[in-house]
Amino acid sequence: MTRREKALARLAQTPPASDLTWDELKTALEGLGYVEVKGDGSRRKFFHQGKQALFLCHRPHHEMNILKYKGYEGTTEIDMSIGMCRGKLLFIDDLVSYEAETPAALQKAFEAAVQDYLATCKALGKEPQRPLKGLFNVRVSPEMHKDAVLRAMAEGVYLNNIVNEALNLYLYGAPPRESRPATRNGALETY
Repeated sequence: MTRREKALARLAQTPPASDLTWDELKTALEGLGYVEVKGDGSRRKFFHQGKQALFLCHRPHHEMNILKYKGYEGTTEIDMSIGMCRGKLLFIDDLVSYEAETPAALQKAFEAAVQDYLATCKALGKEPQRPLKGLFNVRVSPEMHKDAVLRAMAEGVYLNNIVNEALNLYLYGAPPRESRPATRNGALETY
């Protein structure tokens, strides 16, 4: 099945795949005979000459609106009911929120909230939580787990190296720059 056929099949599902990427949508529409006519900003238009059909949409931005400061990330939301922008720190169990009247002021409110969180933790003698430790569980079928362990053993690497390479390919489109570290004394992680 070609890339275009796969994209068309995912678009034709009922309902359409919720994780359909921009590239898949574009490929599917082009496969149906639509031609892209760029609009302003992220606005995109696709036109089918033969059917005289128009498809209008917005191309998603590459990054979500996530605020970043001192190793912390935070959300950005607009509460139309009170006319405020607000958010909270991500990836920690402590609840730290912030709000501002404008999107431009939200970054400053976020930074002030991070500073206040760090200062409050210090004053209380509490270690501030750090977002994401780089450790997570992956659930796969027992067969895939066994196949991955066997391949890691055959290649003489840790199973973590395999997962790390897969994530690098998924997120960045390339394997990590450094080569796989060698195993320690021939021992492999097999869980």
